[in-house]
Formats: sequence, C-alpha cells, structure tokens
Amino acid sequence: MVRRMLMGLGSATVLTLVFTLGSSVALHVSPVSAAAAGRCAGLPDEAALKGFLGDAPGSGGDAGGLFHGTRMWGAVVNRDGEFCAAATSTADPSQVWPGSQAIAKAKAYTANAFSLDGLALSTAALAEELARSRALLEARLGREVRAYAAPYGALDERFARLAAGCGYHIGFSTHHAQARLADPPLMLPRIEVRGDWDLDAFAAALEIAP
Repeated sequence: MVRRMLMGLGSATVLTLVFTLGSSVALHVSPVSAAAAGRCAGLPDEAALKGFLGDAPGSGGDAGGLFHGTRMWGAVVNRDGEFCAAATSTADPSQVWPGSQAIAKAKAYTANAFSLDGLALSTAALAEELARSRALLEARLGREVRAYAAPYGALDERFARLAAGCGYHIGFSTHHAQARLADPPLMLPRIEVRGDWDLDAFAAALEIAP
C-alpha cells in the first residue's frame, strides 16, 4: 500500500514525500501510542526530520521567509492524520519561534486532509487549483465567480486565506448550523436542503439548526 508522509514546515512551504508501507489500522490515539504501535514505521523520526530541515535551506534555491529556512519547525503526520514527529532545524529549539511549531503541525494536518494517495496537495498546489477552478468556471459561465463550497467540507484557515487571495468572497463548509453575522465569510456553515422535503420539513430544519 502506498502511504504518504506529510511534513508541514513553519514557513511558506509544505514538503511531501512518498513512502511504501504495509497496511495499517485507522485509530485515533495519542501521538506517543501512534509511534509506539508502529503506525509511524517507515516515516522520518525526529532525528531524520531534523536532518531534512538542516538540508532544506541549501536545496532548490532560497527557502524564503524571514530566516530563509534556517529557523524552522517541521512536523510529520501519517496518512491517518496521526502525529508522528516534530523537530527544529536548530540544535536549540529555543532559537525557533514557539508559534512555528503549531504552524508546522497545522500545515502537516492540512496537507494530509486535502491530499489523496495519488495526489499530495501542498499550499502552492491548493492555491493553483483554487485559481484554476475559478478561472475555468468564469470562462464557462461568462460571469464572476465569488463563492465556493469546499470539497467534502474540508475547510480551514489556510484554505480560506488562499481562497481570498484567489478572488473568492464567500465560502461554505459542511458544518450544519445557521450562519451568524460574526462568522468568517469564507468559512460559513450551511444547512442541507433535500429535494424530497416539503415546506414544513424545510422550516423544521431551519429551526433545529444551532
């Protein structure tokens, strides 16, 4: 079975590597038990991850960012979304912003959430797809496209920021709730409306939505 290690970096980059693993069981457990149970086997551990981070600034040109890739956190999750490892590019973790650790983990989880076994979706690839889809729809419809519904409702702040940069103004998840004035316009909930409902069923759905 082909499994993917998704590594989030505490900068503007998400590095995706592909590994071949045996079968696994999707269980929601703590990070320590996930590694102990062998579900992180074949993925970089903390030492290997630190090596990747150390090599990154000298690979493929300027890494960009304030420190040009020299002060970064990296995180690894497996395909089941279980946390496996985290490390810094420096020997002393205190020389890297603590907030970058949370960013790296969030990017790893997000890259996993928006990826398929045959298609790993980095931040750059997600932005490209958002822009391409909007341009294609506008070319077909002959009018501006301002709204989107996230695939499978998989929507987070990274997705919303990229969508805003691509020209979208309104976005919907699959979270069942009434939209409030304070809700972010690019991360709105929605209420499912079924074609077999009558007016009373529709009214009832609106009343019970939180």
